[in-house]
Amino acid sequence: MKASSVSPSFLKLVIICGVLTAFPSMSIDLGLPGFAEVAESMGVSMEQVAQTLSFFFLGFSISPLICGPLSDRIGRRPVLLSACAVYAVASLLATCATAFNMLLLWRLLQGTGAGIAAVLAITVIRDYHEGSDARRLLSYAAVVRIIGPTTAPSIGNLLLLLGSWRWIYGFMTVGGVLMLWMVAFALPESSRTRLEAATAGLSEPRAPRRSVLKDYAAFLSDRLSLSYTLVMALTFASHFSYVTGSLYVFINVLHISTVAYGAVFAITALCLMLGSFLSGQLARHDLSGKAIVAVALAVSLVSSLATLTLAATHHLDEITLTALLCVNTLCLGLLTPCAQQGAMERAGAFAGTASALMNAMTTGMGAIASYVEGALLEKFQAPAVVMSGQMAFCLALAMVIFVTVVRRKGAVTDPVAAPLPEMDRAH
Repeated sequence: MKASSVSPSFLKLVIICGVLTAFPSMSIDLGLPGFAEVAESMGVSMEQVAQTLSFFFLGFSISPLICGPLSDRIGRRPVLLSACAVYAVASLLATCATAFNMLLLWRLLQGTGAGIAAVLAITVIRDYHEGSDARRLLSYAAVVRIIGPTTAPSIGNLLLLLGSWRWIYGFMTVGGVLMLWMVAFALPESSRTRLEAATAGLSEPRAPRRSVLKDYAAFLSDRLSLSYTLVMALTFASHFSYVTGSLYVFINVLHISTVAYGAVFAITALCLMLGSFLSGQLARHDLSGKAIVAVALAVSLVSSLATLTLAATHHLDEITLTALLCVNTLCLGLLTPCAQQGAMERAGAFAGTASALMNAMTTGMGAIASYVEGALLEKFQAPAVVMSGQMAFCLALAMVIFVTVVRRKGAVTDPVAAPLPEMDRAH
């Protein structure tokens, strides 16, 4: 299906969807500098303040599983507008919160709104575009998204200089209102069944009501869509292994300063952004998404194995580790838009359901990787080996899935991909 005639311009979609996907990471990282002030202001410990992240992440993870399928039934706009409104109101209430328990509740609602918005932004791209055009949009939107976590801590520190921790949540409130305004005035309805119904002069789509569980089962039963999702989730888990263990490895093992570690983290974030940008540029030249995934997986796996070998033989230094991690994050940026597009290419009118499940599996795999690595770091006195070993393990599993399923099923960039059988019958 070509882009719809009502589709916003390419640049507008990049900006809107990029901002929507950036809000979760912005909302997490903005608040980090204010933890100490929140603890002092509300008479709680720093450990308790850290629960605000857990509550936010809980809302972010669960809400799309309900609202993704809902958007397939009632349309993207009403769900997106509601999500943005919930985020803005929750941010305002968090700004005014006087009790810590209420702050936790507002953070939960914040995460709910941000999670729905981020997932449906990916869905909107799938609604309007397919093939290499979709990969380009996903790639450039990812560039906008990555700007969030790289700038958020600095913005948070600046806001603390101007006022208290409440300024940070006030900033989120303004951002939520702007996000609501963008969706309301610049993003038309994109649901394919809704557009088809409008074209036919119907107030409601002809598609029969069906169980959300059946929609999820249809996605999970499609080997190609599921395999691309698993490849992306395992690659993300590898990246989470780096995020979880790198602080301990760089500071406690390689003995660099916290300032130097911040610079390393910023450099790898820039490599992630560069990889996303390059993925979009390669899509412009119609390079096969499957080929990009294959090369990115192979290079990142070799890089992780090299890190593991150097760590096991005690030859790993900070410069070499930084270079190898840059290779991994660059490959993650290259791979993710291709895997996202591959996972959703066959979803058709049920892109909201597919996007929600893809998000749940990806974040869930990352959370599991972080938990397992934390347990391994406590048990074994070889943090560099643990970190690089888990990275290599996740990437090796991703490579096995890619070779045994994706490589045999055809390219991502097939111009007319067959819809999921169950989903096709629903409309």
